[in-house]
Amino acid sequence: MKMKNSITIIAMLTAILILSACNATLNGNNDISSVDEDTLAWGFGSAEEIVQTLCSQEMAGRTVGSSGGLKAAEYIAGAFEAAGLAPFEGESFLIEYTDQTAEPSAAKTEVALIAADGMETQLTAGVDYVFTMPYMPFDIQLPVSGKKADCEAGEAVFFTVNYNAALEYAAEGLDRVAVTDKVGKTVMSGNSALGEPRGVLLSILSEAAREGLRAEGVQLRLRMQTAAQEAGTAYNVAGRFPGENRDEALLVLAHYDGSGACGELLFPSAYDNASGVAAMLRALALFSERNISPARDIVFLATGGEENGKDGARAFAALLGERYAKVNIINIDCIGHAGRDFIDVYTEETANINPLAAALAEAGAAQGARVCDETYSGDGAVLRESGTRLAVTLSDAVYEGEKAHTPEDVPELLDYERIEAAAALVEDYLAATHAEPLFEAERDETAQAAVAATQEERRAELVAEHKLAWNEAYCTVENGGYTMCFYFGDTFETPEKFLRLIPGLAEAETGTYALSAVKLSGGTWLKDGVMELPCNPEQRTLMELYTQQNFPIETFTEGEKYTLAELDTALEGALGESIWAELLYAAGEKVCAISVGTGKDPVKEQLATLDAAALFDAAEFEGIFIMPFNAASDGSAGVTLASYVGETRGKVNLYRINGDGQIAGTTLEDMEALLREIDMKGILDAFLAPEFGG
Repeated sequence: MKMKNSITIIAMLTAILILSACNATLNGNNDISSVDEDTLAWGFGSAEEIVQTLCSQEMAGRTVGSSGGLKAAEYIAGAFEAAGLAPFEGESFLIEYTDQTAEPSAAKTEVALIAADGMETQLTAGVDYVFTMPYMPFDIQLPVSGKKADCEAGEAVFFTVNYNAALEYAAEGLDRVAVTDKVGKTVMSGNSALGEPRGVLLSILSEAAREGLRAEGVQLRLRMQTAAQEAGTAYNVAGRFPGENRDEALLVLAHYDGSGACGELLFPSAYDNASGVAAMLRALALFSERNISPARDIVFLATGGEENGKDGARAFAALLGERYAKVNIINIDCIGHAGRDFIDVYTEETANINPLAAALAEAGAAQGARVCDETYSGDGAVLRESGTRLAVTLSDAVYEGEKAHTPEDVPELLDYERIEAAAALVEDYLAATHAEPLFEAERDETAQAAVAATQEERRAELVAEHKLAWNEAYCTVENGGYTMCFYFGDTFETPEKFLRLIPGLAEAETGTYALSAVKLSGGTWLKDGVMELPCNPEQRTLMELYTQQNFPIETFTEGEKYTLAELDTALEGALGESIWAELLYAAGEKVCAISVGTGKDPVKEQLATLDAAALFDAAEFEGIFIMPFNAASDGSAGVTLASYVGETRGKVNLYRINGDGQIAGTTLEDMEALLREIDMKGILDAFLAPEFGG
């Protein structure tokens, strides 16, 4: 579901729990019916039938990596096969990726209150309490206490009415247990965002359990089995209609994961996002009936892990970048809410003009489609993180008062005619435009210049007032208290400035080539000299967006100066983990480029298949792979780039560029000459060791 502003970004990612009372359960005494095996296997039908199937007991809320989630993935794969799609890669529609996963039923939770006289009261999951997924087993019986010292000594279980304090305590170790009082309050599913591995947080729901915990001399007994994994197997589901042009694609997607279950309590996740999957599958069915031979690939994708940091989309983004030079993307997330007569077409752009959004809004005018110049912050925003990919998100979510991530997100919330209309809009667009040129983002130079000028003016004022050195930043709180900003003493957009931060670049071997220019993406602290952390005043948390890490607001103080080293330490290495740059090297009229990123878990370029060490008989090239042109897998027709991935983090690509700054391609002989002059591994090593100047 969308995160419409910084408040909701933080609230949805840090409120990792739980739920309000509802009638949706797993025991059959509800409106969420069971479905037969034929329905599960087929995957087609009306929008309502698709939603009912995805929200059924068999799917169990579709937690990432769970058996219910796998059933949902297989169901969607069946629909893809029935429509005549080819698997996106290999022989299966299911594409594995690594994510934090959970099997809620595996927890086998037993919670009991032991009174001072020995009387035992069993509590029921989903009725008396809900819990976050355990990453390790527990078998404890201890009194409860609000004193952390007693709890850290193993003498008690931490109990507090302060939800944030309980969450913070549980986050400090996998073996920690915290209990908090949420009776009568709205809380959400612990399966919606597994987040960083942490201990267990129990949220008390019933008045009886609350009274029992407050009784004198009471002890809490907790038994749980491991139900979550830090690196489990999850699945995206992807298929395509192959087109004449295999270098470009139109992509339609929706995330299929949901909010899971807790004990007998089911989170059906109908609006978020069985509705989007239904619209996508109905669009697929309609398009399939036309028997069109597309001019370019038409890809359909169901992502996992959207509720878990959008990890499924992040994994698929790497595959997308390796296969296609250009992609237009239509994401569908939370569509067809009863009582709504509009479809927002989110531009996923904050500074550029998105002509794809305008085209879809025009095509869907009859359905109330309208352009929304905001970033939806869903899977579409993740997939469009490249200059060659343009994305929109279709949604009618308003967030305020939504039932998403609660047991009340049931199929009865939906208007299925609206979902069918959204499907028709997407299908009509695919049919009408599959042979038309793809759109590209159009820069709004005037708006960008105005924003940059205002920000630079503000930065210059603070630099002068507080005498900031190049590696110092001044902390302010802006946007009505919802953004914490750090204005730096300088920027890093020239070779000279950049080398202050990455001095090791000067020592990396580049032969006759010299560093001539540094290109940095807009909106980063490196380029603009400003770093922003969204705040959630209610939860008292900050978020570092690149790493998806949360920090207490008290980590920083407004009006204080911080060095880069202090910031990096406080943000647990986030500055060094989020450096991306394209370096241009020149030797006379010859120009090449090095793109470097220091994010965790780098992915090898899938189409870089030629082993440079073996090809050129050079041991120093070990681990470097070259991407050939599609025309000849041996590189005889030319090559695109050379790629090297670090063992733990970081990735570097080497390529020629043309006069427009685009990858130009070259010969094998020229690539070998480049590799012998330019030390790709040394350049990556330099990026992995930034110097923040103390």
